[in-house]
Amino acid sequence: LTDEKGCLKGKDMTTAKACCWRDTGFADGNKCAAHGSSAITNDHRAIACADRGRILHAYYEELPECTKKCRNPYKATSRQSREGSFGLTVSGCEDCVPGEKECPCKVTCVQDWIRVGGGKEDTDKPRMCDDKSVFPLAPTCMSKPDPPKCQKPSGYGYKVKGCESCTPGEPCDCSVQCNRGLDASAGTLGDK
Repeated sequence: LTDEKGCLKGKDMTTAKACCWRDTGFADGNKCAAHGSSAITNDHRAIACADRGRILHAYYEELPECTKKCRNPYKATSRQSREGSFGLTVSGCEDCVPGEKECPCKVTCVQDWIRVGGGKEDTDKPRMCDDKSVFPLAPTCMSKPDPPKCQKPSGYGYKVKGCESCTPGEPCDCSVQCNRGLDASAGTLGDK
């Protein structure tokens, strides 16, 4: 039988079992087969049989494709957070999946800190994790050191005025003279 109505009104002539129907055909290609036939399989189920009503099948719409997220290795420990010693600004690294080109993960040194080693900072483009869920090495950062201070001059016969908190390359209230009765044999007298 090749039409649904005819198939669902009949029985198989050999087995006397009710006929079943599948619009797209059973495993053997026929659209009509006897109930219990080897042509009716899990992949080729009947949608209706003559001795029972139409069999309804439920199908989900497109299901999501689930992928393991990359582990964010750039989290500060509780001690680093408490002491303010982490030194990194990290954003967007929680929801990345391996190989994702649009991963918004950015890692940079915090403001007023400088990179001293480790991986590079993400200034122009975000980083992505590889197919093993591994991100590139984070930069190693440290706070910018204070500029060096000049030590107060000391030596035989110096008469020093000011010079308490001088910084190289900046003006400073510092004057060095020789004590009374002494003369400068080298160097220059006066403001430094």
